[in-house]
Amino acid sequence: MSYFAAPYTIHFDDTMAYGGHHFITAFKLQCEGRESLLFGPWGFGAPGVRDDFSSIHLLTGEAYARNLGSAHVGDRLVVLVTFEARGLASLRFCFRVLDARGTPICCGFQTVVCADPRTGEASAFPASFLQCFDALRELDEPAGPCSFRDRVLAGGAQTTSLFDDRARAAAIEALEGPPLARIVDPAPPRGAALDAPAAGDPRCLVAAAGDAPREAWVFSGQGTFDPELLSQRIAAAPDARTELVAAARAAADALGDGAFELLAGDSVACRAAAERSPALEQLGVFIQNVLGARARRARATPAVLVGHSFGQIAALCVAGSFDLATGAHIVARRTAAIAALGEDAGGLLAVALNRPAARAWLADLALDDLVIAGRNHAEQVVVAGPRPSLATLEAALRGASIGALPIRAPAGFHHPALKPAGRVWLEALRALPLAAPRCAVYSSVGRRLVGDGDDVAAVLVAELVRPFD
Repeated sequence: MSYFAAPYTIHFDDTMAYGGHHFITAFKLQCEGRESLLFGPWGFGAPGVRDDFSSIHLLTGEAYARNLGSAHVGDRLVVLVTFEARGLASLRFCFRVLDARGTPICCGFQTVVCADPRTGEASAFPASFLQCFDALRELDEPAGPCSFRDRVLAGGAQTTSLFDDRARAAAIEALEGPPLARIVDPAPPRGAALDAPAAGDPRCLVAAAGDAPREAWVFSGQGTFDPELLSQRIAAAPDARTELVAAARAAADALGDGAFELLAGDSVACRAAAERSPALEQLGVFIQNVLGARARRARATPAVLVGHSFGQIAALCVAGSFDLATGAHIVARRTAAIAALGEDAGGLLAVALNRPAARAWLADLALDDLVIAGRNHAEQVVVAGPRPSLATLEAALRGASIGALPIRAPAGFHHPALKPAGRVWLEALRALPLAAPRCAVYSSVGRRLVGDGDDVAAVLVAELVRPFD
């Protein structure tokens, strides 16, 4: 999780001459964080947001503030802003306020509601707002048994637990530089316990396994097609031949008869088929993921399955949401929906930068059509968008000796421009037999476990159009 950080210096009127800040100041600090985000380049600067502001009213619904410490005239504070409880017409802003030493000062929340200016009734955020908020998924509070709101209201240890080492590091980092609002993504503190994940983190499931041979299985995404590996796994799974023929048949309508050659277990034929029809690579990645998991299951039991972007299709297949042939059909329908966008559906570029640095490069180069598609780790993000703009970014980064590697992909996945393809794919998915996963599956887009009540089709489409972490 990252934080939006808005620095603030305590003024005389914030103290009402009583020496320390007063309760009303806690709400003033919340508004400072909220307005810095909404009216800065992250909000107003996002495409379409400024124009759509005049068509709606933003109201503050439920709000609460809790003071934890004292701040005095001249003290430099930072308001750390995060999100939770996303809805079509509302969004909860969460606030942590700390001083330059990382000491908690106050915390609280506000639910911002979009309303029709004529009737005052709640109405859905304009599309530009939803896209703007979607691009800030890194600010989402992690899922857990207790929400940020609940922990603020509970008081005591529940509230102080909101100010962990990472939040303190973010505050210190934000106040070390110039007093400018920005997104901070602090590195884990030195000596931080790697075996103590937060509630809701999939590592909890692995840790709970004790001495049992349980693991987290990660399924690869774009750019990982390997004809030799796929053919080896097919040859090692003779019992799967009937399933593989059914999978090839399910994919052939959209991807062509090359699907049978791809899954024949012959690496030469497999490679030739993919070279004639690159769209088959997607089917190959899916099958090699599923067969690899089946082979591994003879030696270990997965505690949680994690699909990296496109890999989520394989994760849900292994979890029992659908069979191999249905999975192949899902891949084929996805490929067809993307192909319908035209020749330039965009591309992907992995860059050796953290999120704030990547955003700064995009802003400096005025590459407004590029978005951060996701984060692979703390110092590498993936950028998506039109290929000419990606080429401009790649050249600029390489000129500055910063790593930039194009990813072999047919489209700029996790970009808002793919939403039309997502709608077409969703319609196709609605006709398929999809069930809830029978074991734990973690979504790097939702940053939570897929639950029994989740719409599996919607989960899959989210992996196409929303940023991952």
